[in-house]
Amino acid sequence: MSRSRPEPSFTDGPAISPSGPLFDRLNEAAQSAPTGLVRLPVVLRLDPMGFGVDSAEVGVDAETPADPAVDGRTIHLTLNDGGMSVALSAQVEKYCGEEQDACAVWLEGHWGRPGEAFPQRGLDEPDGGLRVLFSPSRVLGLVEPGASSRETLAQVES
Repeated sequence: MSRSRPEPSFTDGPAISPSGPLFDRLNEAAQSAPTGLVRLPVVLRLDPMGFGVDSAEVGVDAETPADPAVDGRTIHLTLNDGGMSVALSAQVEKYCGEEQDACAVWLEGHWGRPGEAFPQRGLDEPDGGLRVLFSPSRVLGLVEPGASSRETLAQVES
C-alpha cells in the first residue's frame, strides 16, 4: 500500500510586487524547509510554433510588463518541469487556449530543484531582472483577470 503525501497547507507570503521582499521570503523558505512548496502566479509566454513555453516570469498580467521602478527587478524563471507527470506545456494548453501567446497561471512547485529547494542569488538578466530555477509540480489554474501584483500574495507551505 502506498501512502500519498497529505495535501499541504500554505500561508500567505508577501505580495509579488515589489519583488525584493518576495525574493527574500522565497529564499528564507527554501533555507528553512528544502522540501517545501511555494505557489506563484507566473506569466508564461508560449512558443508560437507550439513547442512549449518560451519564457516565464513571476507576474499576474500577460499584457502589461512589470515596471522596474515600481515593481522592482523582474523574477525570470527557468522552469524545470521534469518532475511533472504531464509536461507543463501540455497542461497549460487547457488554461491558455490555442490562440493565446501568453497567459498567467498559478504554479505550485519548488524554489530550486524538485524536492530540494535552495536559496538562490539569481543570475542577472539584460533587462535588469534576475533569473532563478523553479520546478513546478502542478498547475493550479488561471490568475484572476485584473489581479494586482501589489495585492497578489505568493504562498509558502507551512
